Amino acid sequence: MISTQEFKVNPEGFKALKMNIIKRMLYLFIIVILVVFIVPFFFNGDAGNSSITGTSTLFTIILMIGVLTFSLLNALKKQKAMLASYKLIISEDSISREMLHTPTITILIKDVQEIIKSKNGALTILGDSKMNAIGVSPAIERKEELETLLSGIKSLTIKTSTSLWQTFQLPIALVGVVLMFTSFYSENLYISSFSGITFLVFMTYSMLILRKSKNVDSKTKRLSYFMIIPMLSVLFSLIMKWMG
Repeated sequence: MISTQEFKVNPEGFKALKMNIIKRMLYLFIIVILVVFIVPFFFNGDAGNSSITGTSTLFTIILMIGVLTFSLLNALKKQKAMLASYKLIISEDSISREMLHTPTITILIKDVQEIIKSKNGALTILGDSKMNAIGVSPAIERKEELETLLSGIKSLTIKTSTSLWQTFQLPIALVGVVLMFTSFYSENLYISSFSGITFLVFMTYSMLILRKSKNVDSKTKRLSYFMIIPMLSVLFSLIMKWMG
């Protein structure tokens, strides 16, 4: 019989998370900047004829720096609060994860399919739904005690390599941005249409996954509706090209 145990994240764990967030935001910023300037040049063949030059170029850079700064500060503040509220509760018949602004995830002990330990020490508890797995930070308190407890439920699967999604997360984001700008700037109707339709499918799938996941906070889910703006822009651009 397992007595109910509660585990929280060590406050020091936020330092590592903070650096990861900053790195990802900077990588994303660099990717977007490169795409904004390279794609128009590639299709127009002359940077001087690009619509994103002069004042508009400066405006784009300033706008992106502002958006990056705001997004970074907001992400750090939100993640710190969520990390501080994190609770992993293991009872006799279930494992639950509670966290600020997210639905509680509960996996029955009998439904635990796999417990994965990644090379950075993070744990992933998989139940019937891979989308709503329980993630455990490497900075969890009483980590050895937790691993011993989980090993009694299911033997840990040690992963020595990162997942394909983690490995190609930024390249996938780059592909999405390239598809969007290619759809706008390509004068070839078929290339533009292929890029635009692929972008719309990619964005729709991403939005549906984000909306269904219990590991995404409610504010981020609300903000996900802004994803509709670039989707409508691409759709409108394709309609105008086909009508023209």
